Amino acid sequence: PPGTACKITKLPQLSPKVFTEQYSQVSAAGVGEDVHGVVKAETSLSDTSAGRLVLMNAGFIPVLLNANLKKGDYLKPVASGKWDKAMAGDQSFAKLVEDGLKDGLAWARPIEVKI
Repeated sequence: PPGTACKITKLPQLSPKVFTEQYSQVSAAGVGEDVHGVVKAETSLSDTSAGRLVLMNAGFIPVLLNANLKKGDYLKPVASGKWDKAMAGDQSFAKLVEDGLKDGLAWARPIEVKI
């Protein structure tokens, strides 16, 4: 779903021989994994359909929240690829710029920091 934290599992081929080799392959990022991007707000991504990823170097990213969170909370991915509040000792990948509700999309600023 839109806002899901993703990691790139396979980069596109430089000289693709088949259609699918021209795209990156991604999966939901889980606890302790690097986050390379999020599923774009207006798209969906699956094993059978291509979609768009917003890379973590963007100014703001949409995040799909795992809980009700507040502006200023630092975020980390959970097993489902949703985002939750980072606690002491966690690696954070984004910071909320607005309040957000569980299972809803909110805007965050990418920032990688150990809490």
